Amino acid sequence: MPPAFSSGSSSQLCRIIPTHLYCPACSTWRSRLARSGIALHRAKNRFASTLASATAVNATKSIPPKNRDLHQALNELRKKAPGQVSLSRLQLAIQGLESEHPTARIALLGANVPVTARRLIRLFLADASKPQHDWEARILGEDSLQNQDLIVRFGTPQNEGLQPASSILPVLFVPAPVLQHQGIEILISSVKVRDASTGLNGDTLSDVLLSPIIGTPNSAAGRQSLISQPVHRAAIVANGLDELVSVAELLAKTKFQSGSERRLVDIVLNLEGNVQSLTSGTITVDAAKAEEGLQVVRTDLAKASEFEKVWTESGMPALSRWLASSSAESSVGLSPLLRDLIASLLEAINANIAIQAQEARIVARSKAMTTETRLSLENAINTFSQLGHAELQSGLAAAWSSRNWRKLAFWKLFWRVDDVPLIVTDLVTTAWLPRTERAVYELTGRLKQAGVSMPSDSSTMFSPPQPRAIPMQADVKEKASSPVNESLILASTASTESVSTPLLPPSRTVIKTGSVPYRAQSLASTISTSRQAFIFTAITSLSSSAQQIVLKALTITGVSASLSALSFLSVTNGSIYESATVLALGTAYALRRMQREWEVQCKDLEHGLMEKGRSVLKQTEEHMRRLVNDASQVVEDEAEVRARREAIEAVEKAKLALAKHT
Repeated sequence: MPPAFSSGSSSQLCRIIPTHLYCPACSTWRSRLARSGIALHRAKNRFASTLASATAVNATKSIPPKNRDLHQALNELRKKAPGQVSLSRLQLAIQGLESEHPTARIALLGANVPVTARRLIRLFLADASKPQHDWEARILGEDSLQNQDLIVRFGTPQNEGLQPASSILPVLFVPAPVLQHQGIEILISSVKVRDASTGLNGDTLSDVLLSPIIGTPNSAAGRQSLISQPVHRAAIVANGLDELVSVAELLAKTKFQSGSERRLVDIVLNLEGNVQSLTSGTITVDAAKAEEGLQVVRTDLAKASEFEKVWTESGMPALSRWLASSSAESSVGLSPLLRDLIASLLEAINANIAIQAQEARIVARSKAMTTETRLSLENAINTFSQLGHAELQSGLAAAWSSRNWRKLAFWKLFWRVDDVPLIVTDLVTTAWLPRTERAVYELTGRLKQAGVSMPSDSSTMFSPPQPRAIPMQADVKEKASSPVNESLILASTASTESVSTPLLPPSRTVIKTGSVPYRAQSLASTISTSRQAFIFTAITSLSSSAQQIVLKALTITGVSASLSALSFLSVTNGSIYESATVLALGTAYALRRMQREWEVQCKDLEHGLMEKGRSVLKQTEEHMRRLVNDASQVVEDEAEVRARREAIEAVEKAKLALAKHT
């Protein structure tokens, strides 16, 4: 539409025209480039000081004091719950609080085409006491323009001879007093409903009615951009009973998020011959009868009484009252229209938060382990524990009675002391939980198949052994008198304490053990890791103890032989029998001491292997049960839960601010 120029003298227009050129090719006004530096500088200063936009960084909005709390609450709600609310409708509510005299936007949506809606708006705004205005012909439009969207606002129609101002939406200014007094503007558009050819596909969102998509021309080629145009209130215009049925089906399939939101949408039925209201939420009119009465009174003002009768029979007063009641102004507090809009937004946010919370719980529950799977895994873990302890006892019992272990009898240490590492390694490897180790791999596979996050994926269970001595506790110092005892207790303590160590990814984590880097192990390699740790400590200590025992026995025997020879040579009346007795007693004592110390070391080894096996089985079982329990729990994303909680708090704050305006 042509822009509205401010009134001025002809000399001012003469000064504007020589300084601007009109380009017919691109339909724009262009400033002449031949402008002096001083003039350009003055123009920049003038524009910066007088034409600052409302969205400038340094611009401040003047908000009425009574609306500041609610305005601030809605702004906070926009930040806290952007995904649970229609931002365009929320912005419309915020804009309504920024003015003492807000403008209400009402939408009349025609069924498939807005032709009937245009006719009704023309009848509502027409002045029967005056001839037909040019804007009436524009609002009815030509045949090619009747299906276009249009916004009707109060104002003076612009001069057709002037270039129309650029606008996102096509706007028609109408000098109707009702638009000015009630503070409303009307959006004329259409909504797709079911017909015989296309039908109605699926459900419809409420934003289709309360925030309709408007097509705006953006080029000379006729291409359009689609933007959302929120409204305070809407009515669907149906032409005839067939369209009324389609509109009713559309409303039945529309997903209104609250009762307040549903009450913002009404139905207007254009039905010739019968204007009685069919339902409580339907406004019935007869546009043809109203147009006939308007034409009669404009032809002869003396027929005003006849026009009033026809106007009343057409049902137009009900539509006029509905449009007039949509004012956004109120003498006390917020207007009912603006209050209903904000209330519907708050209810919609609560409904969306509840839906999102339910969907999040469903998703979390779907990721959690089922009861049948959990029971199956728990039974498998119980069986694993029973078989593991049985194998530990039977395996060690068979190992201690094996021929390989009898090779380490105390009296054979003199020639087998160097075989201690090989024999102990073979014994522990073959007798200490070999089948249980394979069962751990099998259970690990079943846990992964059930969707359990395994330690190999996210963490580690055990720490590596410490190769150097660690000070023992006071209650185990006596038991750790021998090197083997100390090593066994050290290995058991190190493995027990390592269970509570934070679990770290094996691909990125390197645990320092002394000066040797060690990469963390997974749950499946728990037994093998513990076995290697035990072999490392047991071989070192047992080999050292065996060598010391043999050395002590040989030393005592050598000392006895020396004493025997010395007694034989130094005693005058001595005999060889007495000297041999000293040697025999010393040798017997050395062998007896050797036997006693070696049996103690062997008993400590047996006890250490048994306790270590029980500890590893217990830790593995507990860790598997903890993994199953964690996978069975319904765990939601903490960030999403916190975001929903903050959104609910923002809604409650906005409700309290809205309650102050009631």
